[in-house]
Amino acid sequence: MCCILRLLGINGDNIWSTYLCSRPSTLLWRAVGSPAASKDLSGYTDGASVADYAKNAFAWAVETGAVSGTSAMTLSPNGTATRAQIAVILSRYGQSGK
Repeated sequence: MCCILRLLGINGDNIWSTYLCSRPSTLLWRAVGSPAASKDLSGYTDGASVADYAKNAFAWAVETGAVSGTSAMTLSPNGTATRAQIAVILSRYGQSGK
C-alpha cells in the first residue's frame, strides 16, 4: 500500500492538487497486476466518457467495489478525486479481499 501512496504523490500531508477520478483506479489496477474485468460501464450515464487507457481499470475498480461512483448512475471519471476519495478507494479495495 505504501508504494501506491507514493505513486499517488501522498507523502505525509502533501498530495498533488488534482487527479482525474480515473487515475487512482488505474494506478491501483496496475499495481495489482492489471486483472481482467467484466463489469460493463454502459449502465452509467457517463460510462462512455471513461478514457480508453482507463476503461479496464475503471471497470475493475467498480467490479471490486473500490469505486462506486458519485451517484447510482454516474461515475464522474473526468472529475477530480480528493484525498478523501483516494483514501476511500484504497480502503474499499483493501476490504474487498480481491
